[in-house]
Amino acid sequence: MDSALKDFTTVNRYLAGEIYPNYSISKNISTGLHLLHAYCLEKDAIKHTSMITLRLNFNNIKLSERFYMRLYPQVYYLRMDDNDGFYFTSTLTLAKKDFPLSVSSLVSTPFQTTIPQDKNLIWNVSLTYSFNKEYIAK
Repeated sequence: MDSALKDFTTVNRYLAGEIYPNYSISKNISTGLHLLHAYCLEKDAIKHTSMITLRLNFNNIKLSERFYMRLYPQVYYLRMDDNDGFYFTSTLTLAKKDFPLSVSSLVSTPFQTTIPQDKNLIWNVSLTYSFNKEYIAK
């Protein structure tokens, strides 16, 4: 008998709803909530997922005449069936004015959780190319 582990991909269908209110404090600072609930239509998957996020957005933080950054810290509560947890996540973006490339990093870590996970700290670095506004459909 072959007892080797094998990877496979599955597709799960969800019915989901979300509310995403936002409040502008100033030109470059806003805050808001993100409420999400999803129900899985498959039998062998997590049935109910709920999340509530409190976020802050700091845009166009001037670093010099040509460079700026954006900071998006968030705290959220996540419930997946009978498991739940509290988390912190933040995205930091460094960009140059009138230049299409920017560099971002996302960091996420739990405060307290019963949701099974491999690591306590998740992070990544992204390189983003932004098209000029003339490419946006009107």
